[in-house]
Amino acid sequence: MVELRIATFNIENLEFDADSTNPPLAQRIPLLRSQLNQLNADVLCLQEIHGQLDESSGKRRFLALQELLVDTQYSDYQALGTHDPDGGPGQALDYRNVVTLSRFPITHAQQYYNDLVQMPFRQNTALPKTAALGEPDEIAWHRPFLHVELELPNRTSLHVMNLHLKSPLPSEIEGQRADDGAWQSLAGRAESELLSDIKRAGQALEVRILVDRIFERDSKAAIVVCGDFNAEIDDLPVRTIVGRFSRVHNPQLVGQELAACEQLVSDEQRFTHLYAGRRTTIDHLLASRSLYQKLSSCHIFNQNLHDSANPDRQNLKFPDSDHAALLTVFQI
Repeated sequence: MVELRIATFNIENLEFDADSTNPPLAQRIPLLRSQLNQLNADVLCLQEIHGQLDESSGKRRFLALQELLVDTQYSDYQALGTHDPDGGPGQALDYRNVVTLSRFPITHAQQYYNDLVQMPFRQNTALPKTAALGEPDEIAWHRPFLHVELELPNRTSLHVMNLHLKSPLPSEIEGQRADDGAWQSLAGRAESELLSDIKRAGQALEVRILVDRIFERDSKAAIVVCGDFNAEIDDLPVRTIVGRFSRVHNPQLVGQELAACEQLVSDEQRFTHLYAGRRTTIDHLLASRSLYQKLSSCHIFNQNLHDSANPDRQNLKFPDSDHAALLTVFQI
């Protein structure tokens, strides 16, 4: 048997320069490198990787990430990340890309961005009111998710989906929020939160559709879906991706559910984010049945996790991340 280590980590706003809340990369590197080395992952899925302008090519690339990975095992891994849908491959998004690094060969890669799901939505509280009477607009996700297929040492394939779903922060409703942040109505604020929920659940549906298509080709496919879901295990986005065989009453779908690997961690230690004293698990690693049966352990590295709502820091970020890394170990 061969040990397979898969990790997911929202590294939080990875950028060279400091801003009003984030420290510079040079200050973050010692802590983040230590965390990455501790994971010792064969497959590493990262979120919130910003893109920096490469003056030689005129394109945005993952230059800060490259700097972080120097002197780590990951510097020699294959690395693929999301790109600007309008700019094409090789042009990273300015902010919050997902990047997958692999010790194993990547045989296929594709990002998805409203490719499998289109959701029309009319803003009911948009201002002026005539704006709310127009034709529905298609909801656009906040960022793409990335699917890669890997060739493992035993010659089998592993499908890895790396995602970062929309946060619960309010979406924009035309004319409802002033420049100073004041909302024009309670209904407008409520609709903005509804729109965020739809974006998060809608992209989760797109992920599930892709999972179903893979199972149609191979009923025993090894699949991992991981990343920052901005949702807990019983919330709709996670339930959508996991799938619930018991609710569809179709025996032909047995085995197409995914399982949350973090459920192996004790209740007391099972959290990846801390806000105002509340512990939540919003980062997940879900595995298909054929892979989950080979799961030997799961670890959440939250021992030194900071409370991201610490009032003493006045919104200043810590050098490390406000998310805990999650590592799963399989015996294949």
